[in-house]
Amino acid sequence: MYEAALKLKKSKCNILLTGTILQNNVSELWSICNICQKGQDWIDFKEFEDYYTNPITQSMKSTASRDDIERGNERKDELYRFLSGFHIRRDKNELPESLQMKGKDDIIVMCELSTVQKALMRECLAFPDVQVMIGQAEPETIFLEENSEENQINPLAVIWRLNHANDKRCGMCIGGTTCKCIFYPTLSKLLKIVSHPASLQVDRSMLDDKKKAKQMAFLQAFSPETVAMLPGGLYLSERFSDLTNITVSGKMEALANMLEHFYNTNCKTLIFSGILRVLDCIGAYIKSKGRNFARIDGHVSVEQRQSIVNEFQTKSQTLLPFMLMSTEVGGLGFNLTAASKVIIFDVNWNPTKDQQSQDRAYRIGQKEKVSVYRLVAKGIRTYYFTHKSAHLYLYRYY
Repeated sequence: MYEAALKLKKSKCNILLTGTILQNNVSELWSICNICQKGQDWIDFKEFEDYYTNPITQSMKSTASRDDIERGNERKDELYRFLSGFHIRRDKNELPESLQMKGKDDIIVMCELSTVQKALMRECLAFPDVQVMIGQAEPETIFLEENSEENQINPLAVIWRLNHANDKRCGMCIGGTTCKCIFYPTLSKLLKIVSHPASLQVDRSMLDDKKKAKQMAFLQAFSPETVAMLPGGLYLSERFSDLTNITVSGKMEALANMLEHFYNTNCKTLIFSGILRVLDCIGAYIKSKGRNFARIDGHVSVEQRQSIVNEFQTKSQTLLPFMLMSTEVGGLGFNLTAASKVIIFDVNWNPTKDQQSQDRAYRIGQKEKVSVYRLVAKGIRTYYFTHKSAHLYLYRYY
């Protein structure tokens, strides 16, 4: 689409209609500005990176100096002033009275971890590589010999080892004070634990042997006693009763109470998760209650998605009360105003993703007040990120 826009004939004025103008990084703005400023004086991508992106990014790092922060703030202000010359933003509260919506509540639901989740979290946080990532240990707890690229690796540093072939350090490991290379893999494992332990288990039907071996190696790093607490142990149980067992996840227990209440009060509900295995468990639970649901994730073709949306929009709440959606696929483009309740099962590290998810229901055409519920594990640091991303108030649903 960007390439096509650049090939448009030269005109006096270029108008772009867009949703969220900035999603992941400052550099994304350059593409939009490049089209709007086509034919005029405009800096190239490298200049934009050096002058705006890099100083702004550096100012937000924990290691930023006072000068870095001041420079980043100056560039942010300058970029804002520049954008105000051609970027017009319209919010929902600026709609004409005939299109005004009834408002939206943002609610955090604090969920107690289950017994098995607490055991998994306790052991995972004790892994030496996780200790390094959360600032409780030095990298030497991973690398048992100093000043060597080919050193002995702590056998308990399972996440690091799964992400480094042949136990060889990568560029982010050598000479650094931490191992940034395993930040996202570590975060992913922790989020899976607090969401639903089934997302860690090995699926026997998985065709990717390499991925299956990695999942097995991670789970085997936990004590046999803890693994035995999982229905099916190392492997995802094939028993329907185990898949619908809500007691293994604190979030599932909270969700079960919420879905029952919303169904009884005739409220259609959207449920978002970034983990497909979690959507499987939620779908199985809903099915066990004799109720129907629709689902859209990356396995549903683009051609099928709109028909599923249309069905959810037109069928009654009794016939089709719930829609399950993956955060990556379901967060963009769909109009699902038939729902007035939105549940974000696992809060995304990027607040834009969750914002786009709730906007599937909170959009023009919505006739009811929308309530957005974010399920957050009690006592886990994900609450800090959630609180930073929006003005929310605490709410206990059970």
